Amino acid sequence: MKNALLIFFAAFILLDLAPRPSNGGGGPASGCNAANVGKVAGLVTFSGLNCQPGQPDFNVPPCTGPYPNYKIEVYLENGTSLVLTAMTDRFGKYSIELPDGNYTIFTQNGPMQGNQTMHKVLVKKGETTNLDLQVSTGIL
Repeated sequence: MKNALLIFFAAFILLDLAPRPSNGGGGPASGCNAANVGKVAGLVTFSGLNCQPGQPDFNVPPCTGPYPNYKIEVYLENGTSLVLTAMTDRFGKYSIELPDGNYTIFTQNGPMQGNQTMHKVLVKKGETTNLDLQVSTGIL
């Protein structure tokens, strides 16, 4: 029994000291070397109806203007492999850190889900690439 406990504790200590794979948390993107990081930043606007002052939805979609809390999905260059998602702030602005490389971001440009505009972006280490995005229902 005593030997079994010693073996158990020895195995526990060895497992605790073994290297673990990175979970990607705490860095800009999983497996990313901070020296190879750049940024994509910009403003997301919505093209829709002009809102009248005093309306409860003034300055948020469906009104034309900056788009707060818009979910941005960043894909690898192929447009099918999702890298990460981010949200715009209350002013419609965003800033995303990514490893240097080519990426694709889609925005809505029409009433159907398949009506998408593809935005290609090149991220260079140590630089900020400006990419303003426009979201539209295509109705107006």
